[in-house]
Amino acid sequence: MSPSEWILLKGAAAAFNQPGRFVTFLAAEWTHAYHMNVYFRGDEGEICGDEDGPPCSGSGEFAAFYGQHVLAGMAGAHVNHPRWRVAWHEVDAAVTPNVEMFNHWWDRLWNRDGRHDNERGVGNLLWALQAGHRLGFVGASDHHGHAAEGSVGSGLTGCHVDELTRDQVLDALRARRCYATDGERIVLDFDVAGTAMGGTLAAPIGSAVTATVTVAGTAVPTAIDIVRSGMVVATKTDCTGNECVFSAPVTVADEYSFIYVRVRQPGGRRAWATPVWIHGQCTTSAACPPERFVPGGTWSSMECLYRWRVLNAAARAGRRISCADGDPACDSGTTPEECTFQVGVCTGVSAGARQCQGPAVGAIQLLEPSAIAAKASAADRENRLTLLTAIRALGSGSPEARCTPYVDVRVPLARRPDGRLIRGSRWLSGEGSRGAERDRDVVWLECLPGSAEQGLFGGRATRASVR
Repeated sequence: MSPSEWILLKGAAAAFNQPGRFVTFLAAEWTHAYHMNVYFRGDEGEICGDEDGPPCSGSGEFAAFYGQHVLAGMAGAHVNHPRWRVAWHEVDAAVTPNVEMFNHWWDRLWNRDGRHDNERGVGNLLWALQAGHRLGFVGASDHHGHAAEGSVGSGLTGCHVDELTRDQVLDALRARRCYATDGERIVLDFDVAGTAMGGTLAAPIGSAVTATVTVAGTAVPTAIDIVRSGMVVATKTDCTGNECVFSAPVTVADEYSFIYVRVRQPGGRRAWATPVWIHGQCTTSAACPPERFVPGGTWSSMECLYRWRVLNAAARAGRRISCADGDPACDSGTTPEECTFQVGVCTGVSAGARQCQGPAVGAIQLLEPSAIAAKASAADRENRLTLLTAIRALGSGSPEARCTPYVDVRVPLARRPDGRLIRGSRWLSGEGSRGAERDRDVVWLECLPGSAEQGLFGGRATRASVR
């Protein structure tokens, strides 16, 4: 875009803005290996990477260039169509607090099932939420003014505002008080125990919080799903009119979870409410399981700079963790011939106490799976991307005890040339630093053939164990 084109765009956005009737924003789309949008509060704004300006070729440049405007409250931004190769480990959700749940233009090319949504799949919206990013939902046509398949309004964002003005719409977007539709003008409201969509609620682990959905549909909803961290926990299928209210208790299962809503109408029309994030708190030892940290390998004084934790691994056990394929106690996946471990990264956590003393951790680095290993193995490529994204969402610079959510780490079984399945293994290594101090921790994950595979290929089945 040339400077003269940018000036023309600024004039058009200002001329068509009519508060209370029709709101326009001065905005731009940043294009790299993936895409982001930025929209300004006023009639002035800078553009990154115009033909006479400095280049803006990576997400770091996007955050450096536009982040100053977003963090100062003068702009908003969101991540576009995440199915299109978004590098979530580079994304700063403080700068781009929203993501497109629905995008018609690009996703019509890639979603062969015609869904056009970006809800499920590795690298997609739900995956980023499970890794710890806090993202609101928006919908878009991505039309670009082309007279082609789809039309303006084939994806919409609904925001909760008191007045139709730039300021209020932008404030709602920045606060994640918005929801996405596939273009259907469904009105949707959602809260959890009085906390509106986009907010955060603290509640004891093991307690129940009430999720309430209010829908004014364009038709009678066929289903309203309440989704906790990716799993549907309650569904209403008996709405009798276009306006429908649904309340259901949702159990707080762990320390990090999020609850959102999916509304379905006849013809496959849908809407999605931005999550409410739940900070699960341990109030009694009976309600909360013991901390499950894997011992590190450095001096105890630095142990709290980096720690691995693995779900269903005993506290104070060794670094080698084994699981039998298909054992529900430790294998959280359903893929045959593979164990899916639930793994997290923590800082500020010592072996004997939840809280460490001392300055904040300055940097967190994932060493294994390495970039080289990711090129050689599809599982390690996914494992590395997942862990990097969780670490990015966790951030650094806080002296408080913090952990990523538990994320999936895949360990496939190995197969000998004669076809026999044998143990598969992966080792994970990471490092936290604080000035000159460094803490490097390692955990070894083993997947053993399960009982069904034992019968087919021989070998010994073993229940979850820590050695």
